[in-house]
Amino acid sequence: MTRALAIAIVTLAACRFRDDPSGTSFDCAQVCPDGFDCVGGKCVRPGIAADAAVIDASLPADGAVVADAAGGPPDAMVDWCEAAKSRPNADLCGASSPDLTQAARVAGGTTVYGDSSLYQNDLGTIATSCGLLASAGPDALYKLSAKNGERLYMHLDGTWDTVLYVSGGCTTGSACFAGQNQSGTSGEEVTHTFDADADVYLVVDSYTNQGGCFALHVELTGP
Repeated sequence: MTRALAIAIVTLAACRFRDDPSGTSFDCAQVCPDGFDCVGGKCVRPGIAADAAVIDASLPADGAVVADAAGGPPDAMVDWCEAAKSRPNADLCGASSPDLTQAARVAGGTTVYGDSSLYQNDLGTIATSCGLLASAGPDALYKLSAKNGERLYMHLDGTWDTVLYVSGGCTTGSACFAGQNQSGTSGEEVTHTFDADADVYLVVDSYTNQGGCFALHVELTGP
């Protein structure tokens, strides 16, 4: 048996390729199946390598959010619930909320994944000051420190009737800067340009008492 053939047999045995390897990765030293790229010793589909690296990475000790190195919208190949397991808890409003400021200023912004199914309803009535109906469901909250003239863009995809808005504080009397609730669906998009420096909270909420896994894309760009 030639050396090349022996290597090929060992490699294929270790990889155990399947007919449909979508959403999986393989420990392959040399060879990847068609439609996959070899990244860091893993066979991954093009376009999800950066997301896979973010999901597997250890979070900093201070709980800061790791930026999505790929930028752009959430990748449909990423399992939101699985990705949420490696993200900081976003249930509490205040100092404990994950801070997205630095990651959102990276070119292309950042995408964070979460699961609000076991969270509490903290700020539901704030949505009314944005012209939305009160949101009775559990909410996930992220901090953002914006500068005068900066433009915020957010896009939310969830598995339930989601609501997305920007709160000026952690009390039910706080002002809502901007928000959107598309009735009965997800895919909210919110844009807002700040006319003064502001510390705000990005709120992933629900019109009903539902919650679930979601992908939130956030960009913060200069004036």
